[in-house]
Amino acid sequence: MENTNQQANNAKFTRQPRPAKTLSQCQLQNYHQSGYISGIEILSKAELSYFRHHLMLTCNQLGGNISRFDGAHEIFPWVWQLSTHPAIIHIIRQLIGEDVLLKSTRFFYKHPNSDSFVGWHQDGFTEQEESPDVPTIWLGLTPSYAQNGCLQFIPGSHIKGLLPHPKIPHANNLTYGGTTAQTVIENAIDIEMPAGSMSVHHPLMVHGSQANLSSSPRIGFSASYATPALQKSISPVARIAGNARLSPALNFIYEPKACSTRKAIANYQLVLGHSIRRLKEAEDTSPV
Repeated sequence: MENTNQQANNAKFTRQPRPAKTLSQCQLQNYHQSGYISGIEILSKAELSYFRHHLMLTCNQLGGNISRFDGAHEIFPWVWQLSTHPAIIHIIRQLIGEDVLLKSTRFFYKHPNSDSFVGWHQDGFTEQEESPDVPTIWLGLTPSYAQNGCLQFIPGSHIKGLLPHPKIPHANNLTYGGTTAQTVIENAIDIEMPAGSMSVHHPLMVHGSQANLSSSPRIGFSASYATPALQKSISPVARIAGNARLSPALNFIYEPKACSTRKAIANYQLVLGHSIRRLKEAEDTSPV
């Protein structure tokens, strides 16, 4: 099994050539005025199959019932490949410029007919960075629609600025500590997308997602990026594009080396195991 896992992780990943997506003026205007762009095709069918295979392998090796895990790009080469996918970085460059830093990543795995949800929040609060130059992408590894708990936005909410985020603990809330934006939730829209497509939103966009009421998993990957103007980060950052001078206060990471799945799992559990959320934890904890 160890040799098989080693071969799987060391297998050369061949990206499928696709035309680079250039954002239209309408899309750029929507990002600045409404705070988001959605429905951007990123992954080919082959790429989608590749990443989904490695995700399921990783989740199974981590012990199953995974609802969320963060920072996997620091350990797993396949997550680094996804985080730095040229089609994603091409979109990010159109929003923040040629120099791009990778700030953080996270996977959200909503099991079929589960109560897990993501409470309303702003990434500018959870990332401790309200600069407009720290956009977040959300990419579906499965189709995402209203019934299975797709991403939801409140268009234009980024204009309100950074909101208070009291902690309202709830067993099924996948935001850490139940961090919840203190604001009136109205006019929310569903961001429904096929697998392999992504949305990108402003760091002050109020967003969340509801429970998965369908009979199939809903799996999403999220990553936040930044410009060289970034002065602090609660997580280590990686330079993805450009050569601008960076703040010496930042903690830098680099592309992880290929290794066996067993070793990568052990490294992740040692370094970032505290970030893992499991379905059974939500079921065993009473809401407050």
